[in-house]
Amino acid sequence: MSEFTLIVGKRIRKARKAKNLTLEELAECCGLHPAYIGQLERGVKNASLYTLEKIACALELSLTDLVGNSDIVTETAKTNIPADCRSIICTLPPQSHELVYELLKQIINLER
Repeated sequence: MSEFTLIVGKRIRKARKAKNLTLEELAECCGLHPAYIGQLERGVKNASLYTLEKIACALELSLTDLVGNSDIVTETAKTNIPADCRSIICTLPPQSHELVYELLKQIINLER
């Protein structure tokens, strides 16, 4: 479990309870299994951005409200940026991989 998944999971649970939704109700709104929502809330599973966006929408939150904010970025996370980037890219559909790669190349060229 990473600190990121734990924080996001706590945010999902807090928002779900604030809306008085059960795991089953949230799962139904998102088209996900209730057990999977529970695993996300406990930080056991790491969701794709697409899944997090569906959950945020169902909870009437922005994706930034759900996963953004400075309390997630810690010293540990900063040192794991390459691994975190790889994890994010792996959650994207394959057709997006080349787009991300081209974007990174352009960023590197701007820094030179």
